Amino acid sequence: MTFEEKKITLENGIVATFRSPRVEDAEAMLDYLAAVSSETDFLMRRGCDPRPDIESEKKWISSGIDSPDSVKILCEIDGVVAGNCEIMFKSMYRTSHRATIAIAIRKKYWGLGIGTLMFEKMEKIARARDGVTLMELECFANNTRAQALYKKMGFKIDYVHHDALRTADGTLTDEYGMVKKL
Repeated sequence: MTFEEKKITLENGIVATFRSPRVEDAEAMLDYLAAVSSETDFLMRRGCDPRPDIESEKKWISSGIDSPDSVKILCEIDGVVAGNCEIMFKSMYRTSHRATIAIAIRKKYWGLGIGTLMFEKMEKIARARDGVTLMELECFANNTRAQALYKKMGFKIDYVHHDALRTADGTLTDEYGMVKKL
């Protein structure tokens, strides 16, 4: 599904554009992915992981446009991808009340309210979907900054997956499953 483009003035007065990524954004999205994955150790992808090829990225973007069960939103500031998020709806009957979300923002744009705005957009999309009563996400247990945002947005820790994630130095850390009931 596509997200209708919206221009939003951030807390610092900068104007950001929230919209669905387009196929012609593939190179910019790959640059964003390389940047954001090298700025933090709290994403599944690491900066040293192989860069996806342009055709794979185009397919990923198209999959969001064509899917009734996914909405991708990017935040663009001055022609640069500052962040992106995605909400994915489960389609099987037993899990169709659940929506999984993912989000990442470039470090340069942390603290401007982009994450809060993205969560508000994703929640609005989830509430508009018939039967969705639960939003869920997963995060590194030691990512206290992200957890503060998630808790501010109404998410609670639901479970701990012990030693689920390997950090850059090779140690294992827990993963939290967090949920928000709608």
